[in-house]
Amino acid sequence: MVIGPDSRWIATSNYDRSLRIRDAVTGQPLAILKHSDSPFAVSADGTWLVSANNDGGFDVWDIDRRAYRVEGAYGSMKFDDFAISPDGTWLAAVRSQFGVGDRDSGYGAVVWDAAKNHARDYEFNRSHPEADFSAESASKIAISRDGKWFVTASDERAARVWDVTTGKELAHLKHPGELYVLTISPNGEWFATASATEGVAHIWDARSFKQLATLPHKADVLSVEFSPDSKWLATATNEDGVLVWDAGTWAAAASAGSSELPSDYRSYGRVADHFGTRQYCANLG
Repeated sequence: MVIGPDSRWIATSNYDRSLRIRDAVTGQPLAILKHSDSPFAVSADGTWLVSANNDGGFDVWDIDRRAYRVEGAYGSMKFDDFAISPDGTWLAAVRSQFGVGDRDSGYGAVVWDAAKNHARDYEFNRSHPEADFSAESASKIAISRDGKWFVTASDERAARVWDVTTGKELAHLKHPGELYVLTISPNGEWFATASATEGVAHIWDARSFKQLATLPHKADVLSVEFSPDSKWLATATNEDGVLVWDAGTWAAAASAGSSELPSDYRSYGRVADHFGTRQYCANLG
């Protein structure tokens, strides 16, 4: 689920393999993308989104015009994750499966230039032919806050950092286990990775790509999220519940059941009310 930047709408993927955009207050559908499904990502200004196409490839949907910019791009490929650049001019997508076709070249990532696209007529960024970054069987992707690089996480036990302009690999960060968690802090200073078999969250410097800390857990780390002000982050496992860590010192600050949780962490329920999320859920029945 994604909440629009202006809090007017909510986008969700559904069991019928459609993507629905609903009014955040009334819950009424604004658009139904019948051929689109998760994963999906929304531009920072909330004007467009990218989603996986059920028949392969990806779709780009103009939210304000309620019309496709692109439908079924790279149609023979299956994409695992999408990220949109902070300025909204390009997107990056990682794929782990592909079919038969002239453009298929195995596992990797592609970059799509939003500025050069018109309706169904699309172009890929020509600065790197086919925008094909060999990312092995990558499953997650995130873009730096300055838009100069992106990082992919894969089940090949590595996070790999790529230069957007040249396609050069800037860093190859090995892990003991397969990676399924990847996120970059809102202030752009750090990014975090975690595997499904290790029980550790790794914190990396976003400038030097050096490891700053490892956060131990009793079970596999399922999710890592930074707070909006980047002062703390939360991790989740089946055994630990939610743990809160201080950003910078990387010391454990509190657990989900503690009264010592940061005040802004406890306020997420009120934030949900502000966004209309609870009303939206009630309207869905």
